Amino acid sequence: MPNRTVYVKDEELWARAKGLAGKGGLSEVIEGLLKTYVADRNAEGKGFTRHSIEVYHGDGELPTTESIERVSFYGRPLASESFPRLGGGEVDLDLYQTQSGKFVLFETGHEVQAHGYVVVDSLGDLMQEPQLFGIADTSLVGQWLVDIHERRLKETARDTWID
Repeated sequence: MPNRTVYVKDEELWARAKGLAGKGGLSEVIEGLLKTYVADRNAEGKGFTRHSIEVYHGDGELPTTESIERVSFYGRPLASESFPRLGGGEVDLDLYQTQSGKFVLFETGHEVQAHGYVVVDSLGDLMQEPQLFGIADTSLVGQWLVDIHERRLKETARDTWID
C-alpha cells in the first residue's frame, strides 16, 4: 500500500490522537474517517443525510446505556404525524426513506429521541406490523401512508418537456 503524507498543524492534537489510536494506529483512524467522509458526501449528493436516532428500550425507568440503542442510516425524512394511542394520549411518528430504499418508522419521544422503530421494504409493509405502536385507529395510519405514497409519486414522476 502506498504511503501518504498528512499535514496536521496542531502537534498536541496529533500526539493525543496517536495515543488514543490504539493498535491500528493513526492510519486506521484516518482511513475510517475518510470512508465516513466519502460515504457522507456520496449520500448528500443523492439527497440523503446521515441520521443517528437514539431508541429507548426500557420500561419507564431512567434511560441507561443498556436501554438505549443508536440507530444510524443514510436517509431522508418523509413525514411526521401524531395519532391517538390506545388507552389515551398520542403516538408521534417520524417516517424516513433510507438510501437503499427501505422505510424506517420511529415512535418519537420526549426524554429520548424514540421509543421504538420498524424497518420495512415498502410503505404497504408498515400496515402489516401488528403492534404499530399501540395506535387506536390504524386506518388513520393507512390513510397517512397512502397520502405519503401519492406525494412521493408526484415528486418522482418523470417530466417530459414538449416544445
